Amino acid sequence: MDSNVVSDEAPEGMAALQIASLGQRFGAWLVDMVINILIVGAMFVVFVIDSLPLLLIMVIALVAWLIYLLRLIAYRGLTPGKAAMNIKIVRADGRPPGCRGMFLREILARWILAAIPIIGAIWILVATIWIIFDDDNQGSHDKIAETYVVMV
Repeated sequence: MDSNVVSDEAPEGMAALQIASLGQRFGAWLVDMVINILIVGAMFVVFVIDSLPLLLIMVIALVAWLIYLLRLIAYRGLTPGKAAMNIKIVRADGRPPGCRGMFLREILARWILAAIPIIGAIWILVATIWIIFDDDNQGSHDKIAETYVVMV
């Protein structure tokens, strides 16, 4: 079996979609991390400047960015990094994850669990190892949301 094609046990409709490689997923993650670091870095600079009005503007901008990003994931299956790497998140039928899938994948399985000290670190490690050894390159967050990361 070609390692880039969804396994025979995958739900109906997935056979035609090619699973994104580990390198593509890592590249997308790297692009997204650079963007996140720039945003958090800008907020840190504003915090150091100690300008409450500017900090308030930055917090509003951050919330707007997060809402935009979550909508982009829900309705298009994309993040800026995934778009740059020509990959996207889909459900088994090839459609974007939708609000439920986005909530399960991003909010619950990534942010909430990763925010818990120690458990979060273990969770991130497990999710990464899971991607490496899973036939469909699914992480634990993909399994929870029943999503796949595929080539566009």
